[in-house]
Amino acid sequence: MCELFGMSSRYSTTVKFSLKVFERHWKKPRRKADGWGIAFSRGKDFLLVKEPVPAGQSETLHFFENNTFRSSLVISHLRRAGRGARKSFVNTQPFAKEILGRKFVFAHNGFVPQVFCDKDFRLIHFRPLGKTDSEHIFCFLLDRIKEGLGDRQRNDPAAMARLLNYYASKIDKLGTFNFLMSDSKYLYAFRSGKLYSAQRDCVCHDENFKGGPLSITMGSACPTENQHVRLIATVPLTKDHCWEPLALKKITVFHKGRKIA
Repeated sequence: MCELFGMSSRYSTTVKFSLKVFERHWKKPRRKADGWGIAFSRGKDFLLVKEPVPAGQSETLHFFENNTFRSSLVISHLRRAGRGARKSFVNTQPFAKEILGRKFVFAHNGFVPQVFCDKDFRLIHFRPLGKTDSEHIFCFLLDRIKEGLGDRQRNDPAAMARLLNYYASKIDKLGTFNFLMSDSKYLYAFRSGKLYSAQRDCVCHDENFKGGPLSITMGSACPTENQHVRLIATVPLTKDHCWEPLALKKITVFHKGRKIA
């Protein structure tokens, strides 16, 4: 099973977490991760770093774990390679592609191999660089967005959610389909199996969220208004905060640390 992590916040926050700790959630901990990746939003773009190596063997990840990076939206993925998709950089998530003048990032947990041979999921405009069902699905969804959303709907999260929900429901019938996707402004989540969410609010400038592999500093420059942070993970990351499963088989939308749909 792969591990997903997402964060949406009202104001930019300092995020620091260890992907190696996520491996402890796996039923067979002796098997190492086949790759890892983290995407931090940067305006309309993302700072995306990923490697097709076990998290514990990565010097790059060691750098990330020992330094802090500020962002208001984060998507992370810890990979176990599925059948038919070898361990390689192009098969490592998250995936990123430009559409509608913004960079979209996508990470998937599950196995839906039928999309390769089902004509209903053929690709038109976007093409994958790798061989995973996850990237094929990402390209398919971008095709549908490109053809299904007009100029007035491109920045409408409700319209995006309706479109994603329609096609996610179709894909979900073919296998396990948990995913996180973002256009660097909104965070979209779909739960097919395990996917949990926790809300954190702060009024203090130096308030922190700590637990398990995760540490989030709200920031000393936090404005007088409350900070809101929404966390999403395959498995609850702390025991002392309230984690609830996301709505089953339905797109949930987050913006600036709040659930909006």
